[in-house]
Amino acid sequence: MTDDRAVEVRVLVAAVCAQLFDVATFVVMIASHGPRAEGNPVVVALLGALGPALVIAAKLGVVSVVVCSAYVAARKPIAVRLAVALPLAGAVVFGLIGGLSNTQVLLGSGV
Repeated sequence: MTDDRAVEVRVLVAAVCAQLFDVATFVVMIASHGPRAEGNPVVVALLGALGPALVIAAKLGVVSVVVCSAYVAARKPIAVRLAVALPLAGAVVFGLIGGLSNTQVLLGSGV
């Protein structure tokens, strides 16, 4: 595996782990504190309209799309791989922010 490919795999794994961290802490937070504990107003609206099961499915669906895009892009020229890098970076950052904010609520220093 080339160095570029190894970095891509690490970023992909980081994105998946960050998103799963967000989903897992979200499930526990909603179960223990209810939907009002969610800090993202879009997610709160989706919770009210769709319920937690469909929101969790949507979160996992978005992760799946990003992972599949990265997999397909890995076989493409560098310009395509770079275009997928931004959503992957976003998946890492937003997954960590979501998971950490959920953890903050769960530990009692949030909502």
